[in-house]
Amino acid sequence: MCGRRTCDDTAQLALLDAMVFFAVSALICSVMISAVESSVDRERADVPARVDPSGLLQVFLAASLGEGVRLEGAGLELTGREQFGETLLAVGGLVRSGLPAGLFEEFLSHCARVLDVLCPHAYAPWLQVLSEEPMGWALLYSVGAAEPDHSEAISSYQNLAGGDGTRMMVILALSPTLLPHLVQV
Repeated sequence: MCGRRTCDDTAQLALLDAMVFFAVSALICSVMISAVESSVDRERADVPARVDPSGLLQVFLAASLGEGVRLEGAGLELTGREQFGETLLAVGGLVRSGLPAGLFEEFLSHCARVLDVLCPHAYAPWLQVLSEEPMGWALLYSVGAAEPDHSEAISSYQNLAGGDGTRMMVILALSPTLLPHLVQV
């Protein structure tokens, strides 16, 4: 290999074969490493980021209903242009005045559907509306399939004030349905 011709050409061919084998092995290893690295990056992209429940609650309360809903208990029909915040406050006032929350099932189901769309797929939303009473806060109604596991849930609240001086609080709790965000890769 140093430029001299000797009778030992087979040794040089063996050395050349070894160098080619080494280069091909290095290429295969680099391809395998990049494939593993890209799959790890893809798995990290699938892990949901932490959600900000306060921002999600603000967006929800400021959003319009989007579709007409009938409030059977009050004999009202909403056009869809009303905001969720003002409608939750109105329904809370009606429940506080003595109407059962079950009369507003169509509106509450609509709230649950919208919250499910707004929340990332790895979280289950649960919304509570409370009223300020002389002895503290009293639950008026809740929206969601089940109460979240409070040890893992993240939550936020916002106060709503009615025109008649009543104060209500809306709490949004997000409970993880899957726990991949706890695993660090």
